[in-house]
Amino acid sequence: MLTEGGGASEDRLAFASAGHGPQPRAPEVDVLKNVLQRQREIFRQNAVAPRPRLLASGKRRAMTGWDAAELAAWTRVASTILNLTKH
Repeated sequence: MLTEGGGASEDRLAFASAGHGPQPRAPEVDVLKNVLQRQREIFRQNAVAPRPRLLASGKRRAMTGWDAAELAAWTRVASTILNLTKH
């Protein structure tokens, strides 16, 4: 999502949503952008946040060369997208 999705948040959100149903509509994109912004704030404000544990989970190690708060925020956005239910 971060390396292949483009540079703009909107492009990354569209890329991340591809394959998980129809492309998100404008109100859904707005919600996801708000989630991203809020998560960025949370992870940047609190150095003791679960960021290391969040980024250390899974089969792959966290990408190097990226800000840990940014990676953690996008991890939360990806989780949100995967948990959306399309009706």
